Amino acid sequence: MSERPYECVNSLVAHLLDCPNREWKNDKLRTLFSNEEVEEIKLIPIGGPNTKDELVWASTKDGNYSVKSGYKAVLEENYPSTTPTTSNDPRSDKKLWRCIWNLKVTPKVRNFIWKACHNAIASYENLFSRHIHISRVCGRCGEGNESLEHILFFCPFAQAVWRMSGFSYCPRMEGFPGFCKWFYSIREVCLSQNYEEGLCQLSFLCWHLWKARNKWIFSGIKEEPIDVWKASDCAFLEFSSVVRLNPSSHSSRPPNEGTWTPPPNEWIKANCDALWISCSQIAGIASVFRNESGSIVGGSSRRGCFSPVSIAEAEAVRSCLIYAKSNDFMKIFVESDNKSLIHRLNNRSFSDWKSASIERDICSLIPFLRVLSFLL
Repeated sequence: MSERPYECVNSLVAHLLDCPNREWKNDKLRTLFSNEEVEEIKLIPIGGPNTKDELVWASTKDGNYSVKSGYKAVLEENYPSTTPTTSNDPRSDKKLWRCIWNLKVTPKVRNFIWKACHNAIASYENLFSRHIHISRVCGRCGEGNESLEHILFFCPFAQAVWRMSGFSYCPRMEGFPGFCKWFYSIREVCLSQNYEEGLCQLSFLCWHLWKARNKWIFSGIKEEPIDVWKASDCAFLEFSSVVRLNPSSHSSRPPNEGTWTPPPNEWIKANCDALWISCSQIAGIASVFRNESGSIVGGSSRRGCFSPVSIAEAEAVRSCLIYAKSNDFMKIFVESDNKSLIHRLNNRSFSDWKSASIERDICSLIPFLRVLSFLL
């Protein structure tokens, strides 16, 4: 931690804030702190001028202590392997989960991939770790502990299936990052090459490797590696043909979702959103204001450091209201796609302590506008 400069002995945090714009004074920060400290400070959300400081318990969403959360915190401190996912972990990436639930695969395959990313598969190793007295050794090959990765990638049987598959790919044990990070990296490659079908086909293959393991364990059925690949490929092609014939059958989006609805006469509708990049914790927030005819009458945008994404979404709404106030937009609808945020604002229930200071500031801005409604 940087030493406090002599001339700042009597300085306050307020001296580092640009209160009207609810921002940190970046130039001031960089004269006092190291670059690493500046980036950490800029992630602290700034409330309004009347926001009071309060103590929160960081291990719960609402900031209130509970015995359960205290027990979990102690457990995580003593057993780091049980530590929850961080922003750098693929399991905390909402895009990954959205990708899994939007995969054009059968529900069983989708659920399996989701469970596999959480390592919630009943392998011998997982059962043993839950104090079930069972051998951890793979029952098929006897060459290693039966982890999820062993079943899907490193058992000689699984290796043979991968070699016979149409992927010409065989995962290596050395440096293997685990299933979730592997699936995340494969997803990135497939998306970069616009090859979503490849990700779906891989998902089917993983599912059929798991099925083959269960047939061997519970029914004594010994399948040949080539038969597992053929069954996987056949299931993928059959399902894909049905999806292509009935593209609407797998769409959960309402027919009119995404259609902009104009506000009533003399009203302004503001649409605001945030684009958040998890690896850099940088977000772009923007809002656009349109009248009843759909004509754009204003807009604002900026970028900043926010973490987690809920803070960026709340900041987008706050920046929208500050712009509306400064431009005398008095009768205004504010539309956001963040359902939980809109629910908290409409009910004045600030149940997420990480964004609560911003949400309270949003509500403090409402009296400056004659009429305001928050919409999804």
